[in-house]
Amino acid sequence: MTASDPRSELHLEPPGPGPWKQDPVHFPRPLTRYFQETHPPAFRRGTGDFARYYGMTIDGLQMEYVQGFGYNQVLPAPEAELPERFERAERVFAQKLWREQLREWDQICKPAARISWAAGLPASACFRRSISAEPPADTSAEPRISPSNSDAGSPVQSPTWARKSPVGSTAPAVKRMC
Repeated sequence: MTASDPRSELHLEPPGPGPWKQDPVHFPRPLTRYFQETHPPAFRRGTGDFARYYGMTIDGLQMEYVQGFGYNQVLPAPEAELPERFERAERVFAQKLWREQLREWDQICKPAARISWAAGLPASACFRRSISAEPPADTSAEPRISPSNSDAGSPVQSPTWARKSPVGSTAPAVKRMC
């Protein structure tokens, strides 16, 4: 028997047409079926929201799994949206919108995660995001800070998108322990 015996070779079918890239950094081992079923829609929605917000010429990333290993594919932005995306990217750079997100992380999210960690809870236990899968109609809308109430009734500062949640109310992004 030789080392290249065809009976011992592993054959993997691509998850779909086009180029796919295996992600050995984030997914070095096969993942559970539960993760494989729940991760792709959220990942696609999140990367799509991010790409639209920053005016990127991609529509996000899609994730699929082959024998438990994660592969992703870059999705091109719809051609009809490209002029709007270019305009948005110009506004992003001119207004330096990433600074608002950095401030949100430094002043709200990171301290809230530390509180959760100290309480023995996962950091994600502190965050409750309810952001519509659709981008805001006004693409100049930015994340903004607005007051809301915590579960204990004391006011907290919580970042919200300047858009409505699926149920029709502006949804606070940070709630619970924060």
